Amino acid sequence: MAGPDMSHAAHGSALGGAVADYLAAVAALLRGPATARAQITDELRDGLLEAAEAYRVRGPWLALPLVGLALAVAWVSLGLTVAASGRLGRRLGGWLDRGVLPSTAAAVAGLAAVLVDLTLLAIMGGHTLATAGSLAWGPVVVAAGASLARATLAGLAARRCLVTRATLT
Repeated sequence: MAGPDMSHAAHGSALGGAVADYLAAVAALLRGPATARAQITDELRDGLLEAAEAYRVRGPWLALPLVGLALAVAWVSLGLTVAASGRLGRRLGGWLDRGVLPSTAAAVAGLAAVLVDLTLLAIMGGHTLATAGSLAWGPVVVAAGASLARATLAGLAARRCLVTRATLT
């Protein structure tokens, strides 16, 4: 049912305009008394705006579990790198002495960091496309630049770790 908080003014002008155009086309096809047609179009407007708002709010954030998984992989890899390259690594001996595990774990951590940054950039891009008119562009540009720089540097570090691993094996 139409609520008092569901109004055309409460939503973005582009979204409200698209809904208004669609409702005008639907209203032109409706038959019957004017009050009944107005009630039908009000219900349709409220439902469409509510559905669009729900998508706008939760749409780009659906990839956040992927970020959590990549962060978990990065932390495990970081722990392996620290453990294997320190005193524990020297005590365990074997293939740890050659540096294969530390360089592999560091490369995995770097690649996980790249994955996290690229996922966050995709989330930011989706959110930017969904709500282009309501964003403060300064922080978005700074965050995107920092994320791109971090992804680039982590990718280079992972590549160096894999090259080191290849020379040790």
